[in-house]
Amino acid sequence: MPRPRLRIAGSDDGLKRREFARRTRYRCQTLPKVQFAGHTLECPEGANLRVVLLRARLPLYTRVARAVHCRGHGTCGTCAVRIDGPVSEPTVAERRRLRLPPHRPSEGLRLACQCNVLGDISVTKYDGFWGQHVDSEIETGASGDPHA
Repeated sequence: MPRPRLRIAGSDDGLKRREFARRTRYRCQTLPKVQFAGHTLECPEGANLRVVLLRARLPLYTRVARAVHCRGHGTCGTCAVRIDGPVSEPTVAERRRLRLPPHRPSEGLRLACQCNVLGDISVTKYDGFWGQHVDSEIETGASGDPHA
């Protein structure tokens, strides 16, 4: 006679149900499109813009800023971009940083590290260490790398 199997609460069946729910939750969501540097990406709604661009290996930072940025805490301002489309409201850290030089609140820039994508957006990165030269857009080569 086979030995009865012991069932541990939350094992097998529960794990399968949770995994199925996790997979279907992302499948049912709409995937907003992000246009940046000649590329179009799809990401989950609510995804952090900085993370989306870096995972796609797109040039969010200038050469020097790649080494000295704040890693997404909203304190350095090197990920400043212009965004056309629905994103989350500015955070306190973002408003505080964009009031300090070399940025100006009137330029309409946002910090990619503080924005969550809520719909289809178009992102523009400007020239300058902090992306503050709104009058000139970074020219990107075929590789998508600025200054290439």
